[in-house]
Amino acid sequence: MENITIEEYGDDNQPTEKKLTDILNQNRTLICSVTKPHPRLTYLYLRYLERCVKKYSASGIDNIYIVDSRANKWTVAIVKRFFPKLKVILDHKQDFINFLKVKYQKNHTTKFLQSNWLYQVLFNKDTIETFYEQPTEDRLKHARNNLMKLNYSKLTKYSDKKYVLLYALPTLLKQDENLVYDSENSLPNLYTKLIFYHQIWPNKKLEEYLQIKK
Repeated sequence: MENITIEEYGDDNQPTEKKLTDILNQNRTLICSVTKPHPRLTYLYLRYLERCVKKYSASGIDNIYIVDSRANKWTVAIVKRFFPKLKVILDHKQDFINFLKVKYQKNHTTKFLQSNWLYQVLFNKDTIETFYEQPTEDRLKHARNNLMKLNYSKLTKYSDKKYVLLYALPTLLKQDENLVYDSENSLPNLYTKLIFYHQIWPNKKLEEYLQIKK
């Protein structure tokens, strides 16, 4: 942990290189990754996280940081412009993602994880308290299983949603995994969050862990 360096962007929009431990001296800190941008979907995910700031603060989470291990300045610009309650860091040397790669025994290359590994890690000072992630193995299988858990009976009044969930997404999930996950563009609609973010948006397990009431 002591050897992990990151770049933090302050109010002057200039990067400052710091040790990761420099931003973990509060009570609790939540660090959430972003990957290659699906612009509309990423924007909505960031909006969800900003709405969690107040709710999570009651559980002692002082800050929610967005980390981009691709060191994409797009992430800095979006967070600083539209989500002032969030903080943003760039894992510009990939120290942080490589630390997590070893800790959680990921066999993928760092390059793959930079572009595909969505996670939320809760620190208590400089110690990992709990960790949540999107699968990096058998991703389409997990996405299909997630769709099977949905209660479609509640969609009788929403024919557009029912079509997307019953027909469009299952058809998409029959494609080659690389065709689904390697696109830099936004997929047609918000329901693709059921593919890319189903474990962490909303993060029900974290909220249960924090004992946040619905």
